[in-house]
Amino acid sequence: MTSTFRMLGFVSFLYLGVFDFGTNLILEQVLDPSFHTINQLEASSCNPPGTYEFFPGTGYYPSGSSEVYPWQTPAGVSFEGFETYADGAIIEASSNKALQSHIEVTSGTLVSKHLSGGVYKRAKTEDYNFRMLIQGLNNGSRVKWTDQALEARFYIDSWQDATDSWQGIHLFTRYRTENDLYVASLRSDGTVYFKKKLCGTYTTLATGTLKDLAGNPKSFQTKQWYKLTLVAIGNHIDFYVDNVLQLSITDGTFSWGTSGIRTDYANVYLDDLILHDDLSDF
Repeated sequence: MTSTFRMLGFVSFLYLGVFDFGTNLILEQVLDPSFHTINQLEASSCNPPGTYEFFPGTGYYPSGSSEVYPWQTPAGVSFEGFETYADGAIIEASSNKALQSHIEVTSGTLVSKHLSGGVYKRAKTEDYNFRMLIQGLNNGSRVKWTDQALEARFYIDSWQDATDSWQGIHLFTRYRTENDLYVASLRSDGTVYFKKKLCGTYTTLATGTLKDLAGNPKSFQTKQWYKLTLVAIGNHIDFYVDNVLQLSITDGTFSWGTSGIRTDYANVYLDDLILHDDLSDF
């Protein structure tokens, strides 16, 4: 009997059962300084067949913060400045996801653009519905980041004709599937939104108006750079524009996933994409 209790205690130490609200049962295997999660989303998800899943199947995935598993890019660690691509080259496209190992474009095309005689090197998309996810790899497996902070600079060259209210630029965090994610938005009308998408249904968690450092309303203009930052640590998620906190929410629905970018009805330049490997400043 004593040996049985010892064995149960050892098993309890190694495996923790965690139920993520509304979606699936996950077993977490504790491995210092990180852990792996077994993926059962495909088998028990509320989503219909054919739903895009960033973590497909039912095997183990490495999981931990972006400090434990830094994002590896052509530029080194945690940073993509789009400096290494030829002018006009396709960086990544949803029609060819094999071009890069550190990003995955799920809708549209990302193209390299050299400006001012090659002095400035950017990425650009002109798709009405561009989507791109950050891909972290550890021993060939995608990383389920827990705590993470994504930062990117956006320059709206021009808006496309649209009637949809969500026209704008957006950041994902803890993205699991196209139907299960958090998203923070800066819309073309200068409003800011934070939403959760669970089983394909959006829930608005916070809204506001773009503001400056003094807390005054600030217009959202074309042909100007804006830096967006989305920080998820524990159950707390903060959304910044130009280092000014815009929205802050507490929600425990998703504890892991990847980060990403979305643009709607805009011709946009991107630069200085960072998945921070030091979260101490947030």
